[in-house]
Amino acid sequence: MPQLRTASLLLLASALAFGCATHHDVADPDAPPVVTVVDPVTSADFPPTMTSFESCLVGGGALVEVASVDNDDTREHGALWTFAVAGDRRIAVAAEDGSIKLWTLDGFVEELDPGAFLYGAEVDGAQVADLAFLDGAIVAGDVRGVVSAWSEGFPRIVGGTDPDISIVAVAVDPERAWVAHADAQAGGNVMVRAMNDPVTIGPLATELVDVTDLAFVNGRLVVAGDRGLELHDRDEPLAVVARSTFDHAVAGVTEVAASGGGELIAFVSADAVGAVDGDLATRWVTATVGAHVPRSVAVAETGRTVFTVGAEGTLRAWAGADGAPLAQVDVADPVAVRLDHTAGLAVVGSQDGVLRAFACR
Repeated sequence: MPQLRTASLLLLASALAFGCATHHDVADPDAPPVVTVVDPVTSADFPPTMTSFESCLVGGGALVEVASVDNDDTREHGALWTFAVAGDRRIAVAAEDGSIKLWTLDGFVEELDPGAFLYGAEVDGAQVADLAFLDGAIVAGDVRGVVSAWSEGFPRIVGGTDPDISIVAVAVDPERAWVAHADAQAGGNVMVRAMNDPVTIGPLATELVDVTDLAFVNGRLVVAGDRGLELHDRDEPLAVVARSTFDHAVAGVTEVAASGGGELIAFVSADAVGAVDGDLATRWVTATVGAHVPRSVAVAETGRTVFTVGAEGTLRAWAGADGAPLAQVDVADPVAVRLDHTAGLAVVGSQDGVLRAFACR
């Protein structure tokens, strides 16, 4: 998912308007966020049991930093651009110098020992705008317009666009081993490709001018951008089956993430956090004007908690049911948040290359 492009993406966003409320030019940073609940999620909408991580946060627990690791362990790589966490707990980190480094967290949960972050592998290439894991490979979309799959330190090209038109987002469908990618052209030039056969679909039709992120949810592709969200059909990706333009005037969606079963899809813009269901019906929108400038979003396994990091320097947890604030903690210059679902950790990557892991206590 796109991360360090935040500065340009923030230009896409404008004010939030909720009913008769007024968006003032100067907001009180200590004011509570304004939550507009359109269709609250009920317990029946979630899986019957929640993870201990979610249970702790919903029950009033605090986010606590339990370990950190510096991506610049052997040499200076520059600012962190993006990172991804795999189901087997590997972490791939892309830096400004074009490197991708692979880390593991084996033993971390039991020992709570920063030394358990083990250095794995390092490769160099063009600057990577977005990363995802698929079938053991690291799928990377770079600023040259190339989408590569790295395995055992070697890449193969699986997609791309016109030379030097940057990829802005990649997404993977593990069930079918599909890769979707979008670039910086108007309309995103969104393509869907199969990793293991010659299937190529696209460019997908869209009403979005600037595409900023992609996510597969139960095989259906969610496309995010300046005018909201679009949902593309699972079997016919060229067909748009739903759109969400947000009546509450959210402008410029910059990132999306979904729960494991697709019960909840969360999104962020420059001054809002919100959630829709699997058909893009709006659940809730939380205005964060003046207090939180969201850069990235992640959703816990059952959807009961949503996590964001903001340019003001915080990691925040929100209730998946209605967007109510649950917990927050300071973190320096955050770029992205991803979840280690296996360990029950929120992992935040900062511009200085440091990864920090947060548990609930």
